[in-house]
Amino acid sequence: MWNLLLGLPGLANGLLSYLNKKQDTALEQFRIGNTNGKEVSVALVQAEIARQNANVNFLTAAMSHPIWWAAWAIGVFPVMFYYASIFFVSTFPFWGWMVHKAPADALEFAKLVVGSMFGIAGVSSVVAGVAHAWTKRA
Repeated sequence: MWNLLLGLPGLANGLLSYLNKKQDTALEQFRIGNTNGKEVSVALVQAEIARQNANVNFLTAAMSHPIWWAAWAIGVFPVMFYYASIFFVSTFPFWGWMVHKAPADALEFAKLVVGSMFGIAGVSSVVAGVAHAWTKRA
């Protein structure tokens, strides 16, 4: 048993050296095929720009279809009107309305919507800034 415990560090070192050699081999094979890192980086950024443009074209085509707006009129607008009316009524209690505090599910929904919108705005601006700097650098 003692010999087994003493052999564990050697086994761990052997496993780590095997994994490092495997990673070095994979990296060397990648370097052989791609000698210029700048070209690879520019190609990656251009591919991402093309993907984003395709996504914009798809969403534009979807939003121009009447079925899109019919689905929003049935499923989204009533829910948003419901939450908007709850928050409007709870904001102005001095007009005599009965709701003085929004329900817990409405507050949770508001946190989700506001957090999502700020998250989308923040992340997209950071990604756009990094992509712009990357293309100018390359």
